[in-house]
Amino acid sequence: MRIKYHIASLVLIIFTQEISSYNILISHPFYAGSHVLTLHKVAESLIERGHRVTTLRFADSHGFDFKELGANHTDIQLTINNTDGQLALISREDGRFVTPNGFFWDYGLDWKGLFLSPDNAISLSKAYCRTLLTNTSLLSRLTEENFDLAIIDILNNQAGLVLTHHLKIPSKVAFWAFSFVSGECEFCQVSLPSSYIPVFLTEYTHEMNLFQRIVNFAYKHFLWGSFSFLFYNLMDQYIQELLPESRLHSLDMIAQLNGVIINSDDVLDYPRLRGSTVLNVGGLQISKVIPPLSHELANWMNEAKDGVILISLGFVFGFEGVPEDRIQTIIQSFAHLKQRVIFKFDAEIKNLPSNVMILPFVPQQSILSHPNMVLVFYTLWYAWNQGDVCSKVEYRGIGKRVSKTSSSSEIQNTVKEVLNDPKYRANIDRFSKIFRLRRTHPMDDVMWLTEYLIQTNGSAHHLPQGQKLNFIVYHSLDVLCIFILCITIFIKFLINTISSKNGIRNQTNSKLKK
Repeated sequence: MRIKYHIASLVLIIFTQEISSYNILISHPFYAGSHVLTLHKVAESLIERGHRVTTLRFADSHGFDFKELGANHTDIQLTINNTDGQLALISREDGRFVTPNGFFWDYGLDWKGLFLSPDNAISLSKAYCRTLLTNTSLLSRLTEENFDLAIIDILNNQAGLVLTHHLKIPSKVAFWAFSFVSGECEFCQVSLPSSYIPVFLTEYTHEMNLFQRIVNFAYKHFLWGSFSFLFYNLMDQYIQELLPESRLHSLDMIAQLNGVIINSDDVLDYPRLRGSTVLNVGGLQISKVIPPLSHELANWMNEAKDGVILISLGFVFGFEGVPEDRIQTIIQSFAHLKQRVIFKFDAEIKNLPSNVMILPFVPQQSILSHPNMVLVFYTLWYAWNQGDVCSKVEYRGIGKRVSKTSSSSEIQNTVKEVLNDPKYRANIDRFSKIFRLRRTHPMDDVMWLTEYLIQTNGSAHHLPQGQKLNFIVYHSLDVLCIFILCITIFIKFLINTISSKNGIRNQTNSKLKK
């Protein structure tokens, strides 16, 4: 009887441990775009496992319609006061962030865009910090939650990092939605040497010649390094004015992150050294069960004997800043193809070809899984990391880029090349097979990392000491200087010794001759 009692107690203990409920904060910067949707899926999975989640985000012009996640989810949406109209990109009426699509279209792929950013960009960042860190009722509310872990979208989110330290959250995980290079990435648990990891906006691959490595080095250390250092120091000074007790620098807080989840995948990304709590989780928003298509869309795709092409320029992309002739160029590029075309577009288009269907929203996973899908026309290479992504796609041989200024015939010829050249299909099939060999779904990896870090109190034993070292010590430049000095002294000693012996020998020979 006693044995049965102990067995029952053991089962109860194990069961209780498995269903432990944790309290998790998800923090976004003032603009997060589609990142909010991705991390909303993470929140949904965490809640399904019995955890409680608080999402802290800022209102923007997209107005996403989020799925309700129940009583265990708290959605806090903040706005930035701009009633005086002094802040660029913030609406005066309701304090929402408005995406500068016209600016992105013009300068999104140009490094000069860093210095041509919309007016008062620094003022906007300061207003964001002020809104988040001086809201005493919000800080009190969050403090009472006693969060076990925070997931922070760290792109330009110094205030979010400071907030997690102010709340004394024991474990912190960064979320990164772009190519994992430059900026904040340089201070995480990942090796990013400029010799083989291309820097943001260079559009290089990991196979670079000497000239490309020189340019890559300059971008990394002089452009991005200087920009990050100046911007972060400026914001740190302002944050310390708001929270005098905050003494940690943003870059130090990034170095102390307990884990990182990256919206990329080992199949397409360039291999690099990274810590065991730094995970590539690209595709975590992919549902394990494919949702069915609507009856009308399913029939339309089933009847496409020559296949279907999907045009999607990004989930949050707005066409307000795109010239009308560019939209017509894209549409007319597909007008003479045999394939049917689904175009994600939220406005009326003049002279719409008969083979094109316009949809304001597309169930992308369901469409891509349809057997008649033959090609995806995506992102249009207009901003941020899309040029770098295009380079990866071309390097892997699974696609080909067109420019935002390409003519209708150029786009059409490129589409035909990708459709008709068998190498693209062969490479897609090969990488698809590799991707399917993953041991776990990316979302399962995120769930494991989250719970593992909480249960190990941040898993400090995984943090590399290299993050605490300065540039000179990290690269052993001081050691190298000592070796060079020792070698120089040794060589000089040898030269002096040989010279002395030669001098003695010459004196001896001269005496013998006499």
